[in-house]
Amino acid sequence: MRTKKPNEKTAEDKKQKNIKAHSENKSESSGAATDNAPKDAEEAVTPNAAALEFLNKWHTDRENWKFQKVRNTYILKNMYDPYKIPKASFKIVLEYLDGLKGNARTKTQQDAEAELSKLSEKSTEGMTDTEVTVHKIILYRCKKVAQRTSLESE
Repeated sequence: MRTKKPNEKTAEDKKQKNIKAHSENKSESSGAATDNAPKDAEEAVTPNAAALEFLNKWHTDRENWKFQKVRNTYILKNMYDPYKIPKASFKIVLEYLDGLKGNARTKTQQDAEAELSKLSEKSTEGMTDTEVTVHKIILYRCKKVAQRTSLESE
């Protein structure tokens, strides 16, 4: 039988050390993930809030404002919806549209006219008062966007 030297580690010693190290790493990493989860959830911003913040920063602080394609797209897709873009923010959207150039301007104008055409044909019969009001707001917004982005105003 072989005798163990003072600094020599047996296979069993190495195995125990690996198991201990592995369990410590696992508990540290799972603890870190647990600590970060509530923070991330609290810091999460809805796309709507982020888009409105982007728009307000463009309006009030253009020196520090930075273009973000995702926010721009969100605004252009949702600008007719009074629940997503409130009245005060829509006024800023109209100013923002003045800066659109080229294909973005043309596409926005075409989309506004298509939406206007679709909504003009839609009957308000059978709608609740709230639905009629929202319908009128969307029609108004489509007209404003179509006017603002028309080729003559470029």
